[in-house]
Amino acid sequence: MKPGIRLAIFGAAAALTHGPASAEWLEAKNSHFTIYGNSTLGQMQAFADQLERFDSALRLILRLPPPEPDSPNRVTLYMVGTIEDVERRARQSGVAGFYRATAEGPIAVVPQRSDDRAFTTQVLFHEYVHHLTLGNTSSVYPSWAAEGIAEFFGTSTINNKGAVTIGVPNNARAYSILSAVPMTASTLLADAPVKGEELQDQKYARAWLLTHYLILSGKRRNQLVQYLALLNEGLGQPEAATKAFGDVDALNKELNTYRFGSITGRILSPEMLHPEAVTIRRMTAGESAIMPYRLRSATGVNRKEALALVEPARKAASAFPGDAFVWRALAEIEFDAGNTDAAEAACDQALAIDPANFGALMYKGHVRARRAAEAKAPAKWAEARPWFLKANKVNPNSAAPFVSYYDSFVGSGQAPTKNAVDGLLRAAYLVPQDKAILWRAATAEINQGDIPLAKHLLRPLAYDPHGGKDNPARTLLDQLATITDPAAARAALAALGKTPGDDEDD
Repeated sequence: MKPGIRLAIFGAAAALTHGPASAEWLEAKNSHFTIYGNSTLGQMQAFADQLERFDSALRLILRLPPPEPDSPNRVTLYMVGTIEDVERRARQSGVAGFYRATAEGPIAVVPQRSDDRAFTTQVLFHEYVHHLTLGNTSSVYPSWAAEGIAEFFGTSTINNKGAVTIGVPNNARAYSILSAVPMTASTLLADAPVKGEELQDQKYARAWLLTHYLILSGKRRNQLVQYLALLNEGLGQPEAATKAFGDVDALNKELNTYRFGSITGRILSPEMLHPEAVTIRRMTAGESAIMPYRLRSATGVNRKEALALVEPARKAASAFPGDAFVWRALAEIEFDAGNTDAAEAACDQALAIDPANFGALMYKGHVRARRAAEAKAPAKWAEARPWFLKANKVNPNSAAPFVSYYDSFVGSGQAPTKNAVDGLLRAAYLVPQDKAILWRAATAEINQGDIPLAKHLLRPLAYDPHGGKDNPARTLLDQLATITDPAAARAALAALGKTPGDDEDD
């Protein structure tokens, strides 16, 4: 068989493949991603095919390892109607798609329909690159490289024969790329945060150009790989740049010449790629009934928004009393709406149907934790922990039970046990894209006295391309470079006064 995506269709295959195309709730899944959408089979096939081929191209060029068989770092993508629907879910205008990583796992929201499909695909590809490059606590990418690589691969195109073209000219950045006063290579490689939209555009444009030059020009083979390897060995950015690239001023001159030349992409033939099989299935009647509300809940709601979902979600659930998926979804909506008792009742209904329902076990624990917090009764936090432990047994590759178990000690005012801290460390490994988990794990290790491990956890945060103008992780990492005394490390942490995310760049 020629290399290519293999789609196994389960459910009523005849109904899916014959007769007029009609939208229905579908799930596409493999070890890299899960996609949910109210779509036609053809649309879902095309979307899954594109994403899987793109994933294969990324892993080939960036030399990324394959995921574990039961990957804990699978991204869940929700296909919503239009860009306007994406904006509503992001609570921000001008957003054509977004990516978010939490203990529950990474998610992305993309529009199903768009007047500019090339642009929305570029946004998705850009964020998917970040998902893969940030998906390893053992690897760091300085901000220029993280954004340059994302910009470079973001313009990829896929033809109808399955070939992927990488390094397609970045027309959206053309003005900044051809600027009369471009950002110098030395400024870019210094990787200092920049202020203002114009400088930000310059940084992204120059990062794209440098990445393109290093990967496709053929004149500096393997230098980008060498540079990143030196950084990950602990070498500072200036030293790594000089050792990998040599004279940075000479590199700058080469870039200024390269940007006015014939910049072309590289075609990766279908035979070069090894896309993984994707299974597409029709969702059950109960799943389909609850999915419009489940999708909105899963992509983030505040209490007011959750309250608006309660009645239609209850109506959908009442029609399917034997569907655990439906009742687990209702439990989350009730919980987010502040209806604690109703959330627990929905959990109990789901667990009566499926005692190993992971989401229901987690929300049962969340219910107990909320009651303990509201009662200001430290002893009651112990009632939440068994539920998180049960959830962990059901899915040991989920970060969520580890984080919630650790939080139960923090919430009760108790010092976390070693098992709780070890669990938090495991969560950081499972979802390294979640900055909050990495930061908490790093600070927990500082409090435990393990400075080397704390430094290891801080490195991805210190190099975060959106870390802000005064990245506290970088400040703390710089301080820990000369600190060996645990008490001094704890004092440095206490003196920070802020956490990553307090002052993030857009």
